Amino acid sequence: MAKMTYANAIDVMVSLANGEAVEDAVKDEAVGRMADLKDQLAKRNGSGKSGPTKHQKEVAEVVDKIYNRFVEQGDGMTATEISKEFNLSVHEASAYVKKLIDGGKVERRKEGKATRYYLI
Repeated sequence: MAKMTYANAIDVMVSLANGEAVEDAVKDEAVGRMADLKDQLAKRNGSGKSGPTKHQKEVAEVVDKIYNRFVEQGDGMTATEISKEFNLSVHEASAYVKKLIDGGKVERRKEGKATRYYLI
């Protein structure tokens, strides 16, 4: 018999999950193929042990600097003020502040036409 394909192994596993009877030899081969697939995926994905990328670390540093500025200043800031202080575009400043909002550290308040961000 030829080596079982991953598709066949998945079909066998689905059959087992549905409570269908499967020969022990077929079941053992399917389990072996699934273990092979798991190993291949672990190698491809770096075993899931990789840390943040260089870009992610850089973003986290900028977000921390902006947060610390909120702590020091105490007053609200607009995205334009943040962009000027940190030499960013207004779009970048807004994106970094959004990370602080999503993290529950900063809130957005509309004040007339301006949008200001404040520590929570």
